[in-house]
Amino acid sequence: VHSKCATRGDVWDGKELEGTPEDAYDDDKEETKSFIEISDGIIQHFSHKNHHMRTDEETNRAFDETKRCQACALPICDDILYSCVQCDFVLHQECAYLPRKKQHAMHSHPLTLKVDNHKDRFSRCTTCSRISNGFKYTCCEGGCFVNLDVCCASVSEPHHYQHHPHPLFLTSTPRTLQTCS
Repeated sequence: VHSKCATRGDVWDGKELEGTPEDAYDDDKEETKSFIEISDGIIQHFSHKNHHMRTDEETNRAFDETKRCQACALPICDDILYSCVQCDFVLHQECAYLPRKKQHAMHSHPLTLKVDNHKDRFSRCTTCSRISNGFKYTCCEGGCFVNLDVCCASVSEPHHYQHHPHPLFLTSTPRTLQTCS
């Protein structure tokens, strides 16, 4: 990382961390796990505490445009998923494994995965400006109003796009990925 990039106000909070152990979020730690495994193929997801969810590895299912993942709000296609054993709550397997806490290149504070179970409530992603009613990563530090939808929060840096020769980096300008020259 370039020193000029690393010391930008939207990247660095100004706290000197020399000699401080790095506070990495490990997906295997209890505080970052999104679910408890009840038995083989059965989980209890934090976003759907009242019912258990079962893994569904059927990848040849008929497309149903009304069936969407509750986390990313994208349609369920030929994906491995977790579906509720008692209602129509569904998560892509990748979305079920999203960590509860994570660091992201677009924000200097840790982000926490939040769920709003009201289907009529929407939020705008700080990064891409899309409106979504899926899960979001939010900053819980005072004064921050950062919301990242799970799609933007899942982009890692550098991003290698198959149709572009250079690695891409996120910027704070909405809807852009740029190379860092």
